[in-house]
Amino acid sequence: MIITKYLKLRKKYNTLELEYKTLKESVKTDLYKNLLHRLDESEEVKRLRDANKHLRKKVKLLKEIIREGDTNCKKKTH
Repeated sequence: MIITKYLKLRKKYNTLELEYKTLKESVKTDLYKNLLHRLDESEEVKRLRDANKHLRKKVKLLKEIIREGDTNCKKKTH
């Protein structure tokens, strides 16, 4: 009777230990995937910021060209 109880407990322990190891590996994998995703996001944000900065400079330059064109037209008409 004691032996069967011990064997049942041992079996339950082994099952729980296996489940624990599986969960631990799953959490590690998920954390790793999340970390990589976050790193990719930061690269994406950096790329978008650089593109935004470039576009702002382009808009500023085009506005200056338009202003210069307006002033040149006004000078020619006067």
